[in-house]
Amino acid sequence: RISTFTSEFKMRVPRAMELLHHIPHIIPHSKRVEIFYEYIKADKAEHGIGSGHSRTPATYITIHRSNLLESGYAQLSSLPASAIKGVIRVNFVNIQGLDEAGIDEMG
Repeated sequence: RISTFTSEFKMRVPRAMELLHHIPHIIPHSKRVEIFYEYIKADKAEHGIGSGHSRTPATYITIHRSNLLESGYAQLSSLPASAIKGVIRVNFVNIQGLDEAGIDEMG
């Protein structure tokens, strides 16, 4: 029964956790989506994301248009997971080395 699974899952009963991990297809899709959104909500609360007053400041990175992929990868791969989950502000630099103002600059 889905009601039994739901109550056991909320209490973190190992059986419910194992069902979700190993054979998730036996749980209705709508329930799995609900669980997924609960995970996201808990993760955002843990990192202070989504509230009007974020505990974590924005992370600023600079990406060069001339080597977009390499520059972006180098910047993002060095960030900790908490920064990746937070707000990332991107500053683009054009081929002449000048900052490019974006459509949504600082917005």
